[in-house]
Amino acid sequence: MKIIITGAPGTGKTSIINHLNKKGYKCVKEGTRSILNTYISKNSNIKSWKEIPDFSELIFKYREKEVLKTRDSITFFDRSIIDTYCYMKMEKMKIPDKFTLSIHKNKYHKKVFYTPMWEEIYKIDNERKEGIREAIKIEKNIIEIYSSFSYEMIMIPKSSIKKRMNFIFNNLH
Repeated sequence: MKIIITGAPGTGKTSIINHLNKKGYKCVKEGTRSILNTYISKNSNIKSWKEIPDFSELIFKYREKEVLKTRDSITFFDRSIIDTYCYMKMEKMKIPDKFTLSIHKNKYHKKVFYTPMWEEIYKIDNERKEGIREAIKIEKNIIEIYSSFSYEMIMIPKSSIKKRMNFIFNNLH
């Protein structure tokens, strides 16, 4: 079972994934920060993912590789290949047909859990540059795109990480 946790930036996805990982569940990290930091360390003049050639392709390939190697066990994903599609669409980038084909081929659990915009925990940092308005736009786009690929979007309530994790388990079936 491949379970996605998605949502706008800064809404607690990674905190949930880290908690699940500590509890012994198999989890796949988002990958964006790692790829961005690696690229920036090699090219100090780069300040944003938007300046990196083929960044979306790098992220898509990373996420696709992770979903392809997942077999028969419950795995939680901090974002998915569909998120890359969402960001590309928002940026009005050309989306390669192979991305769409991969999304149709590589299926996740039909219920996708998303963390809603939560201003009280939102923080901008070195990699997260989006303001609240842009984050709200991202959330709306994510819900719309996932739904267009026939996934059922389930909003995780704003509460403690433990309660959020329990909510996910209680709503898997």
